[in-house]
Amino acid sequence: MAAYTSHRDPAVFADPEVYNPERWIQNKGTGRMKAMLAAFMSFTAGTRACIGHNISLQMQKVTVATLPYRYEFSVPKPRWEVESRSGSTCGP
Repeated sequence: MAAYTSHRDPAVFADPEVYNPERWIQNKGTGRMKAMLAAFMSFTAGTRACIGHNISLQMQKVTVATLPYRYEFSVPKPRWEVESRSGSTCGP
């Protein structure tokens, strides 16, 4: 299953090319959220699923939980927006 294609389906994710993590909060408890969860595959699925799935999720929780205790965060200027670039894992 191609996660790249699944995660960019406009029938499931409104405006799929835009970085919008709030979509998971805004659609909570709706039918759209159910469709989004069904289409989202961070570690793929089945017999070829990522073997490091569980340890990765645990490390993400630990990292995100410790960041605010170790660092102070601020935006570089008012009205600053995150710049994102899309790419592929295929290469020479």
